[in-house]
Amino acid sequence: MKRESLTAMLCLSLLLGGCGASAQYVPTSNVQPKSAHAFEDVLMTYTKPARPYINTGRIDCNAKDTAKSLFLMRRRAAEIGLDGIGELYCSMNGQEQAGSCAGNGFIWRSP
Repeated sequence: MKRESLTAMLCLSLLLGGCGASAQYVPTSNVQPKSAHAFEDVLMTYTKPARPYINTGRIDCNAKDTAKSLFLMRRRAAEIGLDGIGELYCSMNGQEQAGSCAGNGFIWRSP
């Protein structure tokens, strides 16, 4: 395959797949998650969770749109073992920083 073709394919895949945005997690507590979770098991809420919980850190993402940011944040939360992300805030599409989201990562408090 010609070099130009490989370069074109690489550029196309970068355009279609995004520009490498990722969710960042910053621990804010000595209590941290123990193991990874399934993506589907991570609760996402714009309010505080209804059950007792412990905030463990701040998670944020600045992707090209809000849906992509939320997806990346949830995936990162699952990878590090968070039970959820609460008190989510996102700049909505059409605003100056659309796609910018942040929230508090948490784990459920043991009974």
